[in-house]
Amino acid sequence: RGGNGVITLKVTEKTGKVATARVIYEHDNDLMIISASGIVIRMDVDTIIRGGRAIQGRRMMNLDEGDAVVAVATTNGKKLDAQNGSDEEGDGEGDESLTKDMVEAEEVTLDGNGVGEEEQQ
Repeated sequence: RGGNGVITLKVTEKTGKVATARVIYEHDNDLMIISASGIVIRMDVDTIIRGGRAIQGRRMMNLDEGDAVVAVATTNGKKLDAQNGSDEEGDGEGDESLTKDMVEAEEVTLDGNGVGEEEQQ
């Protein structure tokens, strides 16, 4: 119909830049987001509100100036019941799934100012 495509996200100055977009499947239990500064957030995918077409998106992680998202992964492994430590549904392959979806990064040693050795030279 007109060949102009379909608007998926409304990216504005208010919403900011999109770090990643990911489809969440029924078998996914958790979403993990890792920043360049080493902050890791793990959240239950059931807490993420679904949206339709032409949405503004959802902010999952607040980043400091100069920080960036370096990896996003979903896990489909077992959940532990916080009350009694018992396993819930899952196929037990969460770690394998996480490893497959992770972005490899080279090791960088940071000084006290958060600057890597390569950046200092």
